[in-house]
Amino acid sequence: MTTDQTAKEFLPDLPLGKVAQHPDNPRHDVGDVTDLAASIKDHGVLEPLVVIPFNHLPDDAATGPRRKSTEYALIAGHRRLAAAKAAKVKTVPVIVRHDLDTRDQQIAAMVIENQHRADLSPIEEGEAYQLLLDITPDSNQAKVAAAVGMPKKRISERVRLTKLGDTAKTAIHDGQLSLTDALELLAIETRHPDLAEKAALAAGTPDFKYELTRAKQDADTLDRYDRYRAKAEELGTTILDKAPGYQGSAPRRVGQQTKGLTDAFTGVDPAQLTLAVGDAHAQCPGAAVYIPKTASGSYELGWYCTQYTDHHVPTREEQEAERVAGQEQREREQAAAEEARLAALTDEERAEEERAAAEKAAAEEAHAERRVALDAAQATRRAHFIDVINQADPALAKAALLDACTCFPFEYDTYIETDLRRDVVAKELLGLDPLDKPDDVADEMRRLTADKLALLLWFTATRGIDDDLTVQSWQRGVTLTPDPEYIRILTDRYGYQWSTVEIEEFNLDDHGHVRTEDDEAGDAA
Repeated sequence: MTTDQTAKEFLPDLPLGKVAQHPDNPRHDVGDVTDLAASIKDHGVLEPLVVIPFNHLPDDAATGPRRKSTEYALIAGHRRLAAAKAAKVKTVPVIVRHDLDTRDQQIAAMVIENQHRADLSPIEEGEAYQLLLDITPDSNQAKVAAAVGMPKKRISERVRLTKLGDTAKTAIHDGQLSLTDALELLAIETRHPDLAEKAALAAGTPDFKYELTRAKQDADTLDRYDRYRAKAEELGTTILDKAPGYQGSAPRRVGQQTKGLTDAFTGVDPAQLTLAVGDAHAQCPGAAVYIPKTASGSYELGWYCTQYTDHHVPTREEQEAERVAGQEQREREQAAAEEARLAALTDEERAEEERAAAEKAAAEEAHAERRVALDAAQATRRAHFIDVINQADPALAKAALLDACTCFPFEYDTYIETDLRRDVVAKELLGLDPLDKPDDVADEMRRLTADKLALLLWFTATRGIDDDLTVQSWQRGVTLTPDPEYIRILTDRYGYQWSTVEIEEFNLDDHGHVRTEDDEAGDAA
């Protein structure tokens, strides 16, 4: 029996050995076909496979060794074919598509068939679209979208995903990485593949959101440092190879209050200020810059001068000039005394001082890394707060209002009563700019539902408690003592998943609660 003989032909009992896989099959894995094989063993293959004559394959197709019995290449039904082989049936029903006689038509047909069954992962889709773009003359994403019946945006996104590293691709295949997160990883991958790889390794774990936030922050920091290095090279400025001020070295920081730079930068965007200082200081014979080599460098990036006392005496009245001169004299005396002291040291004493200096530098680096890690954790929590506000669960909103009405149930009472129109955290949670005016913030709050407003109030009022989960530059070695009730509410009420960094820093148990003395005693026993 045939249907539209020139295009399609139905063969009810085609020997299984006459069908081979298509070399461009976009699907890499048919998955577990055990149940399907059992059904086929009992009832046979009920839905025909779709095939093309083997001679329709392009001459250069990488088909591998061809059996003499092979007459058809498979277009649709890869799971059914695998299950039929597992069930050891001898024949299968097929529809022969004589009309699919070009490679691009065959690939498009395979993509469409798998899409209808939701069988292709986003990566497999992207690879198929990219293949269509590569083999079709004068093709573009719009034409591919029309050929497979999908929006152009979907084609663009899926093709971009093929540029991800193998770890991220595997996570997408396994359903552990959403498309939104994958595209964010891709933006990092193109600039810093090592950071993207580290974040991708955490996909499917509670640490992933934290690692993604950290990767984005580190990538932005390293990009900023690259821009400063390029600016320094453009200006011909000396790039220092070690942190200024280390063991009394000569370079000193220059900036807005330096002679010749006093009022030049009023109103300049902070992100551009450092570059502007570099421009203004470029003609100084002692111009230099220090650029930390890592995102968590323990010394701040900045412009320095190796001849500071010759070129950067502050512009003050005569008494100020006298004060500076006196300070410089004291520094010279101190430097001379230090030089004499160093000359009197034995080799063992000098080695001990160098060891102490190295230990101090290592401690500074460890503290800087801890600050960066806790800041990234707080940014991750803020992102979670924004999601909770946008979901506007009425039950959560009611609980937030009850907390506000009872002055909040926290142990340390460090919540903040504030005008939300001027609060920086409230602006962040609303997606506004920190410099937005109070009236603009009020207008945005008027657009919120009552539930969203209640949740915004809760998260803003608890900023003081959340800030206790970070450390400042001077808080070296400080042990954090989080409010147990705040931790419990974030975990049990708002569903926040704590990263490994937070679990270790805040001493949390497996349930996301602060460990008690009983827990510690049980561990000791």
